[in-house]
Amino acid sequence: MEIHLPLTRPPFVAYLFLHFPLSILARCRAYLPWFYQTHVQWFTHPGEDLRLYVHPLSLSHSLTDALRLGCPLLDVQSVSTAAFLGTVTNPAEALVEYLRQGYYVQLDLDHYHLPFHVEYRRRHYLHEALIHGHEAGTGFRSLAPDGAGRWGTQWLSAPVLLAAMSADASVYAAEAARMPGGPPYWYEQAMAGRPRLFLFRYDGRRPPRLDAWSLVEQLQDYVDSANSSRRHRLVTPAREGGAWGLAAYGGLADAIDAAAAVGRGFPVGPMRLLLEHKQVMGERWRYLEAAGWLPPAAALSQRWQPVTDLAAATRLAFLRWAARGRKPTACDTRSLLSRVSQAEEPLLRTALAFLGEAACRREAEPSDRAA
Repeated sequence: MEIHLPLTRPPFVAYLFLHFPLSILARCRAYLPWFYQTHVQWFTHPGEDLRLYVHPLSLSHSLTDALRLGCPLLDVQSVSTAAFLGTVTNPAEALVEYLRQGYYVQLDLDHYHLPFHVEYRRRHYLHEALIHGHEAGTGFRSLAPDGAGRWGTQWLSAPVLLAAMSADASVYAAEAARMPGGPPYWYEQAMAGRPRLFLFRYDGRRPPRLDAWSLVEQLQDYVDSANSSRRHRLVTPAREGGAWGLAAYGGLADAIDAAAAVGRGFPVGPMRLLLEHKQVMGERWRYLEAAGWLPPAAALSQRWQPVTDLAAATRLAFLRWAARGRKPTACDTRSLLSRVSQAEEPLLRTALAFLGEAACRREAEPSDRAA
């Protein structure tokens, strides 16, 4: 019997804590109202990557916190891998049963045991994989990158999967201790409670609706470079410092300069996020135009395309520099990033004005229309 749960390429692939759940949600358009009102603001702090502020727990480095997306279409559950292995007689059959019930299984796996990774038999390296299918006699269908970083389906036999799940957490701490300069200051929080197993199940019974004022708040914070965590103190303490919204371009430039100063490569994930953020913003304008929140005559989605093109050109420039072993100068970095920032700011302010007017107008209407 073959089990194959559907996945779709998501709007964000830069980080797995976005990539995996969005791959499940993107199976249909029902998630878009929630997605377009949440994946707006971003932030960065010294020593950390540029990240999206999707929900109040986005500031945390804990994987459990990062995956609490708050989307009503996604049921998320979690247990430590040790607890799972200690309570089931046959782990492989237990995973198959989860799949039969419609659960996608995200596992922390040790690349030391996975033949398609460069760490195979070389070092212990903990990373996530998403199990989304099974075929008797073949094994488990896993969404994961190969050794060259290309995303696709990797097949894992039950013995290989069990070995990759079963490594003691102490081996990762030992590997981290050997890192040049030691592990980053957030490493302990990021590894707390891991290795871990997450279950995702799609539930289409509660489709979200667009909250226009929430979107306006996110966009306003982005344009004003405001710390959005201050809005949610009742959920989690605000985190001061760092750079938010438009100011995050400067924070990203600082991170690139700091990496170049110590001989490290530029941060690949944040540069991909830069491009994806601009692509998603353009899709957001198209969605809002179709839903009547933005006037099509303003052609905001068309006027946004040069911003996306600038972001793509900026990312490509850094990739080429990295391939040639060249370190970008501070002037290079800030010049490229400021071009993107300056191109998007007036369009964002235009969108804010239209959205504010539309939200006020619909608020005054007797009927409550969905997006």
